[in-house]
Amino acid sequence: MASWYSNITKQQIGLEGDNFGNIVCKHRHVEDLSHQSDHRIDTKSYSSVKEKHANERDNENDLRINGDVRSSQLNDVDSYTKVEVNGEASGQSLDAGDSGFSCDDHPDMAVEAYCGTHDVVVCITCSSSKHRFCRDVIPLSEIDIKPFKKKDLKKSTKELSEIRESLMKIRQSKREELKRIEAETAKAIQDLQEFKELINWLLERRERKGRMHIENRHKELTRDIKEDLEECDKMMADIEKQLRKSSKHDDEKSKRKSFVKTKKTNQLLSRLKNNASTLKASEESRSLIKFTVDPKVEQFAQSLAWYGKDKTYLSCEPTLAFPHLYEVKGECQYDVRVKGDRNVCVVTSVCQMLDGTLLLADNSNSKIKQLDVLYQIVDSIQLSAPPLVILALGDVKAVVAIDTAENSVLQLVNVESRKLSTSDSFTVYGKCCGLGFDGEHIYVASETAIVAYSQSGETVGEIYSNPHTTLTSLSYSSALCKLVVANNDGEILVLERTGEIVRQIADEIFTGHCAIAVDVNGQILVASYTSNSVVQFNHCLARQGVVLDPANGVRTPLAVIFDRLHSRLVLTMKGKNFVKIFDLK
Repeated sequence: MASWYSNITKQQIGLEGDNFGNIVCKHRHVEDLSHQSDHRIDTKSYSSVKEKHANERDNENDLRINGDVRSSQLNDVDSYTKVEVNGEASGQSLDAGDSGFSCDDHPDMAVEAYCGTHDVVVCITCSSSKHRFCRDVIPLSEIDIKPFKKKDLKKSTKELSEIRESLMKIRQSKREELKRIEAETAKAIQDLQEFKELINWLLERRERKGRMHIENRHKELTRDIKEDLEECDKMMADIEKQLRKSSKHDDEKSKRKSFVKTKKTNQLLSRLKNNASTLKASEESRSLIKFTVDPKVEQFAQSLAWYGKDKTYLSCEPTLAFPHLYEVKGECQYDVRVKGDRNVCVVTSVCQMLDGTLLLADNSNSKIKQLDVLYQIVDSIQLSAPPLVILALGDVKAVVAIDTAENSVLQLVNVESRKLSTSDSFTVYGKCCGLGFDGEHIYVASETAIVAYSQSGETVGEIYSNPHTTLTSLSYSSALCKLVVANNDGEILVLERTGEIVRQIADEIFTGHCAIAVDVNGQILVASYTSNSVVQFNHCLARQGVVLDPANGVRTPLAVIFDRLHSRLVLTMKGKNFVKIFDLK
């Protein structure tokens, strides 16, 4: 059967095939379409050439203008490849060589040729692109099928059927495996929940017993104290009575009465002294009512990262600890200047990567500086504008907010070993004063609102807005799964990721700029620019005390972060070319 590779092209537009099955143009005025001897043409090129040679085509009568097929050479119509005649779609298709199969790479096109180099059947598009330089691409209609035997097809079909059966078994096995995974996951979650309920039951039982003991102790002590109070009142009444009797003046004839008064007073005085001494001794010897954690239980709780672990769990969890006020056991400082710095460093933000390295946003020098776990500078990168806030986004990525007058640009940063580089960026509304990341969304705090963005820069939505105040800082606590925000009205807010206010406190020492850090247990540390101090709160925003003050050398702090790797506090201050490190206990 003739194909458009040979008969149609030869008769219609003067094209003929070379020894390699390629189509060569003979006409001079279409040499711009195929000026090389081995160029092929696709369906569109073929249609345009036919339009230019409509007069030559009239004598052949192979195609009708209306688009239906008269020539027996095109009696096999492929439903995918249409022929355009005089610029209109005819609704007919080119000869598919009786194959009835479409191309793997182009499902809307029928296979038209065979590539012997790769032993595949391809469409005209593939033959002119992927297989352009193959030397044995020939039309399906010109293939010598005498060597072909039907038993080869049967063999291939049998093998294909066997593979299909194998795949069906694999698919069934995968589906069953998926069901087992779902069941195992549900069972593991159920076991975890049951164990949690058991722990809660034990804790509640111990709490009841402990509460009962404390209440009984309270009753005993209050009973003893009430008895002592009654004794005191009785002794006070005796004293008052004796004083009234002693105050009466007796004449000399009643010296005997005076003698009796004196003896009675001395007796009462002796008795009261003994009683008062006993009461004072009982007060001093009383034990305090105090709940003290069993050291073994505390040690167990501190070493407990999870109730249990899956066998495949490999990462490390930070050590848990009971909330307590940090104490400073040592301090040091490290220079953060690098070559090329023209100004005194003003580090407005610090973040910590998962490997423990620190990234510093140096606003005055428009740089990001990388510190290793020993707080030594290992790399820096120049930015197009001063950085405002920096935030870690995972293992090897961070984002920095760059000041661009009214709005800010979030610049993504690749953090490799001792090497920093920038990648994509996108603009966010307003001047950024804080960033947070929950593993999925980036939370950007401007002066009056907090907006969530995807990591690609798409706006997710505004979660919080307050036009009556100015936000100064934002931090995300992975331990609490909440946002911690500060404003210039002296308020510290704890927000859900939906923007709902969970807790808030107000203190005049936080008026103005504040920096926020959160430790691994959800304890919040707030560095106040105006009061030159760092104040610690627990996860419920109950104030625990002052960790750092001017006595520790704190002056106008700009940024603070909790170094979870070493349990240290990293602090930057205005006009200082160093970061200060405080060891905590």
